[in-house]
Amino acid sequence: NGEMPETDTQTKGDIDYLVSLLARQQNTASIYTKANTAIIFNAFGEKKKAAEYVKSMMQYSVCTEEAGRYFDTPRAAYSWRNYRIPTVVAAIEAVNAVMPDDTPYVEEMQKWLLHEKRTQAWDNSANTADAIHAFFINRRKAGQDNTTDAKLFIDNTPVPAEGNGMT
Repeated sequence: NGEMPETDTQTKGDIDYLVSLLARQQNTASIYTKANTAIIFNAFGEKKKAAEYVKSMMQYSVCTEEAGRYFDTPRAAYSWRNYRIPTVVAAIEAVNAVMPDDTPYVEEMQKWLLHEKRTQAWDNSANTADAIHAFFINRRKAGQDNTTDAKLFIDNTPVPAEGNGMT
């Protein structure tokens, strides 16, 4: 939720130490790592560093009218899950968390995800779940219908929402 959880003094010291280690890797970090580090910085109150990481990450992006915004750099390595989908999804999450008013970047990266679906495939469930998540990230912000509850079905049988984390 972007807020630092309440912690005891020892835990806070441990968190501060680990967050400080993240700051040391900016020049060598992959795009995926930069995105997730920005999210962590933002969550733990390092808003300025989070914004620096997002800006640094986006400097590696390329945008075309046809394909949208993506990362055409060795720093956006293909993952074990295939393609660069996890990197773009992490970047969408970072931009949304750190710079929530910067919807053009998010929309351009969502366009790239759709372009990838058309030209390649989301050939495993992890890529598909990531991509679907990325399309719903700024749904509330866009003023789209938020009154419809999500419904989960397994083999055409509805799964009750109570007690399964969906409510």
